[in-house]
Amino acid sequence: MGRMGPTPTISECNSTVGNLRKSHWLKEYYSKHKHVKPQLSIKTQVTCAGWDEYLGAKEVAFREGNKPINVSYWIGSVLDGLVMAMPPPNQATHGVNILLSTSSLKMASPYGITNVPKLTIEAVQTVTRPYKVTDQRRSCRVLATDPIASGIFKRCLHVVLYYKNVSEEDSGWIFAGWAKETLGKAISEQPMLSGRLWRGEDGDGELEIVSNDSGVRLIETQVAVTLSEFLELKEKEEAEAQLVFWNDIDEHNPRFSPLFYVQVTNFQCGGYSIGISCSILLADLLVKEKFLTSWANIHNNILSSNNEPKKPLFYLPNLKRNGSSPPSITSSTPRKDCVKTMHFKVTAENANLDGETCKSLALHCVEETESRLGSKMDSEFYLFVKENSEDIIEIEKYPKHKHVKPQLSIKTQVTCAGWDEYLGTKEVAFREGSKPINVSYWIGSVLDGLVMAMPPPNQATHGVNILVAIPNENEL
Repeated sequence: MGRMGPTPTISECNSTVGNLRKSHWLKEYYSKHKHVKPQLSIKTQVTCAGWDEYLGAKEVAFREGNKPINVSYWIGSVLDGLVMAMPPPNQATHGVNILLSTSSLKMASPYGITNVPKLTIEAVQTVTRPYKVTDQRRSCRVLATDPIASGIFKRCLHVVLYYKNVSEEDSGWIFAGWAKETLGKAISEQPMLSGRLWRGEDGDGELEIVSNDSGVRLIETQVAVTLSEFLELKEKEEAEAQLVFWNDIDEHNPRFSPLFYVQVTNFQCGGYSIGISCSILLADLLVKEKFLTSWANIHNNILSSNNEPKKPLFYLPNLKRNGSSPPSITSSTPRKDCVKTMHFKVTAENANLDGETCKSLALHCVEETESRLGSKMDSEFYLFVKENSEDIIEIEKYPKHKHVKPQLSIKTQVTCAGWDEYLGTKEVAFREGSKPINVSYWIGSVLDGLVMAMPPPNQATHGVNILVAIPNENEL
């Protein structure tokens, strides 16, 4: 919610010259040059009134004797000024109430950024598994003593891949059109991504993720800047939050909240970005199962088919009316917190790492991250653990002082890995030969630190992947 200008001024004209009430609104785009100064009689008064005199909100008590301690008022989306003439509250009074709202030259743009053109949402679609429902529904239990405090409803993994326009047959609009089909086939192989978080049939049970084929969201957007100009922005780190879409999961009724979003943003030059937002509860699927690589392979196979037309059925420019953008019908809540992330690969030959060992290794990785980055993790943080053999995610608040240094054998190795080694996204080509020119990654809503222990991508490897997100003290 943004305030698009200063608090309007309200003028009340008490007049005996006539009744200005109408049964409908008269709207007109008005020029200041059209102004003719009114000839006011001695019986006509123009006085300035405040918002409270206008609405009386300071006296609104929903419980006897409990009036509001503060009230704020403003009118949204007023960039070029607004004037409203309305009947007065008192039916017996002849006159008119005039509200004047002027725009402020020092306006804050979305996300607090002043030099980034505003992005517009052109379409929002739901992509589901094609042809048939999942035969055997999978589920994953989420064991959290305090689900809300642990941040499972807000935290998500964001990935943004940037692609140049390599031919006339390549654009964000074309990609999104084909993605309606290819993404549906990809989630057929990973149905948990199109599932939902819920609390059982009665809505009051244990939290679990169920692969119920509810679908993922596909959003198409555009921004009035070229790809190269965007990548060269001084505020690029903050501006990237516009290139992904995420709505926090409803804490009280989560079963209707998607867990996976894809946003395709079209730049003026024809280049485009693909923004991925995935609930932190399903982030291991992007790592362990290499979902983005699998989706790209499916996408390429369909494009290479000789029978496929050059443009997809769901090609938005052909479906839009009069080339206009729709009104904003949904909102997004992504953010880039001041955190740094490190990843560690732990391999243990001929041995599986149990839960307690994973926790001990996680704390060891926290120490290593603090040493390398020069930032400190809070004294307590949330630890997410998903073991290889079970569909269970355990989440607990973990104190740093509980650390017992792991006894690592000569056959156990802990190495630091980068985001790309973790996800392999720099090789993801949705069109043959067109790899991303840049990739960004971050985890949203992590202000107090986060540690995750997940199974490794290679099924034959014994070990664990550990991700540590730690507040960046230099930027807080």
